[in-house]
Amino acid sequence: MNTEKISTEQHLQILFEESLVNSEKINRKGTTNSGEDLPSVEPDLTKKIEITIRPNKHAMDTLVAYLRKSYITYRLTPLIQLFLEKKDRFEILLTSLNPDVLFCTQNENLPFLSKEGAFDYLIKKYWADIFEKEVVPLNPIPGHFVSINRCGITHVLLGPPNYHLYNDLIKEHYNQYLAQSYSWDFFLQQIKNEHDPLLVKQWQNGTSERVVFRLKSDPQICFDNPRVAQEYLQKHPHLIKDTVKHHNAFSLTYADIGNIKDELLKKQVYQKIEDENRSPISLGCFCRTRFRHAGLHLYKKRKGPSHTSFLCAIKRKVRTEEDFKLSAALTRIIDYIEQHPMINIAACVADLCSSKDQQAPTKASIYKENLLKKDLIKLIKAGYVVQFEDGSLYVTPKQTVSHKEKSMLKLAAE
Repeated sequence: MNTEKISTEQHLQILFEESLVNSEKINRKGTTNSGEDLPSVEPDLTKKIEITIRPNKHAMDTLVAYLRKSYITYRLTPLIQLFLEKKDRFEILLTSLNPDVLFCTQNENLPFLSKEGAFDYLIKKYWADIFEKEVVPLNPIPGHFVSINRCGITHVLLGPPNYHLYNDLIKEHYNQYLAQSYSWDFFLQQIKNEHDPLLVKQWQNGTSERVVFRLKSDPQICFDNPRVAQEYLQKHPHLIKDTVKHHNAFSLTYADIGNIKDELLKKQVYQKIEDENRSPISLGCFCRTRFRHAGLHLYKKRKGPSHTSFLCAIKRKVRTEEDFKLSAALTRIIDYIEQHPMINIAACVADLCSSKDQQAPTKASIYKENLLKKDLIKLIKAGYVVQFEDGSLYVTPKQTVSHKEKSMLKLAAE
């Protein structure tokens, strides 16, 4: 009897490992590689909760402090992607769109999509503290059964369909060996009924002991079925050391995602992070608002049908005839950059100093270059010249009419 029991357990373990391998072949549409349809369909959570990615406060403050000290104009998209390059630079915010959607336990900040799911987690966590497992010897199962059902996946005898504990047996078998790989409906479709008296006799004699769960606080109360024990705990929640409460929002780090017990919610969070890596939409919206509140300036440069966003701590200024006039040296720099847009800063200094073809620099040429660099930086910090991160320079076109006059003419035309 013991030899048969050990071989059966080994057989189940092998089949369980095979089922895990086969589950990797199931694609997102719910079909296997052989084309067999599976009835598992994941519900859409977008109408229940909102998952947003936002930068970590320390990472955002560090970047803003650096940008405020810099006068260089950076492309916005690479700056946003800096937060996604390391897992400790961003956090995940879960917000409930409908009431009674998100729940958590009192002692842990872990989100659940239902109150029942959170309570089931507490039952599993404190099960050993509430119940004591006890093995009771049993006689062979009595009764007359004409057929017996077998699992078509693990090939294990489940029990006669008219046995009074049959539903509990198949649920226990599914939860222990197949819940991680197959859906419940697919499992039921694979059950096979066999009319073999020898198999029925083998099943009746195969169970020589029974496991009961005895309540530690009251040893007189015991259960031979885990489901009945769970129902008892649901009616007496004071036996559990923790409680379930409703929560509208959660702020999680990347390390907290692995601790989420709700597999569907965990998969949705990972999918959101993957989507943000491809196209940072929610993260970009949050960063734009945060940069504006920090006093930084956003600009757009159109290139064909699309445009590129830039960020800089310097507010750009537009030269107009009505405004004050710059000195001749500064005007010469601006005019040269206007004639050579997106010129590199080193090439601009060399051309204006006429030292491009000079073999050996002299003290006079070095002094002239340093003076020109100071004037150029002065124009960049004043907002008349834009220096991009690759070293190229740009000047906004000169306007003959001021913005004030333009708005007045527009109002007059209306």
